Amino acid sequence: MGNNGRRNNLKVVCIVMVLCLVICFPMPIFATQNRTNNYSKSFSLSGNGVDDIVSVAMAQVGKTGSQLGYSEQWCADFVSDCAELANQGTAIPRNGYCPSLQNAILNAGGYQVSAGSARKGDIAFYGTNGASHVEIIYANNNGRISTIGGNSGSGSNCYSRSVRNHTYQTMTITKILRPNYGQSTQILPGTIDTSWNVPVNVVASHKITTYNQWGNAEPNHYIDPGDNCYVTEVYTNGFVKVQYPVSGGKRWAYAKSSDFSLSKKQENKLPDTKLYVWFSLEPMGGAPNQVRFNDMVYLCYRVETMDGNLLDGSTGNYQVKETIYKPDGSTVDYTYGNNNNWIRNNFDQGGTFRGVVEISGDYTGKVEVALEIENPHKVLLDTWFSATPMGSDHLTTLEKGKEYYLCFSMVGNEKGYYCCAPLSLTYN
Repeated sequence: MGNNGRRNNLKVVCIVMVLCLVICFPMPIFATQNRTNNYSKSFSLSGNGVDDIVSVAMAQVGKTGSQLGYSEQWCADFVSDCAELANQGTAIPRNGYCPSLQNAILNAGGYQVSAGSARKGDIAFYGTNGASHVEIIYANNNGRISTIGGNSGSGSNCYSRSVRNHTYQTMTITKILRPNYGQSTQILPGTIDTSWNVPVNVVASHKITTYNQWGNAEPNHYIDPGDNCYVTEVYTNGFVKVQYPVSGGKRWAYAKSSDFSLSKKQENKLPDTKLYVWFSLEPMGGAPNQVRFNDMVYLCYRVETMDGNLLDGSTGNYQVKETIYKPDGSTVDYTYGNNNNWIRNNFDQGGTFRGVVEISGDYTGKVEVALEIENPHKVLLDTWFSATPMGSDHLTTLEKGKEYYLCFSMVGNEKGYYCCAPLSLTYN
């Protein structure tokens, strides 16, 4: 055989050897697969990324790689798909390879934490440099870390492995990353509009689109014509909360209020009111000019309409609470279910007495009044001149050369009356 023939045979042998190496030792191929369409949607989102990614993952427990539609090692795909469904794709950018997923989370503002400080929503990586496996942490009880992950178990291939909830993770976690979760502001439900007659059962007259918490239409859910719906709340933003039938049960969702035949409540406008409050020395009496120590004082109130008519309790549902605050901090109070009344108390302390009247229910308001009570003198001193010792003549004219007595008395004055006249004399 010539040299050219040997060279050609050598080339053939080399080619065959290369093909054998390729066939017998395939190069690992890493891709990224999105299988969110196959995920269970039996979860609800709060707008909190930490809670939402765990809720999405928990709803998939037990599902196999075959059921979800993966055809590669899918632990990183599972985390990526859960993040997308939780509206956290920015914090956890999609990647099907553990080392690349780590870099994506860090580049998106995430950071590494210790196992001791791990908490719900953190991402746990396993193996050398975290390159072998990844799961989502949902609890850390004094170092006992709980996780949930896909492509888990001892199945021989990716199709039979499943999503598993590990209440105590026994595998060695080598790296934990905390994504930069965004706290999304959800649009729904919104502020309840109380002017509608709900709850109510209604029948869908046409195909009705349903919406998620962010006001986005749900592509895989809708209400069929003829479905018996139960509307529980109407919101000021034009949406309603509705329950409708689905295969195997019922489902809650949001929909546009204009898609249902709903009626508004008959408006019953209550009159505007004024609340008057005052202290008096008699039940519902006038305001006093002076209040003295130990007087019995009444805290009175009156509710009127704006045109001056007495509100007699027959219009509207309301109650009135009266409170007297004493200077020492103690209180006397009573709550009336009707109107126009009083409470009383003995003003037996010096200082400021406050009276507060609050009306609540269909009418609201609060009025405060105050009275200052002076502490009384403990005794009153009375002095006078008399022709006899302690006489009662109380002389106002004295004669020269005669003997007189200067008398005095001290009288208890707990009531606070000040009635002693000053001493005055005239000399002849």
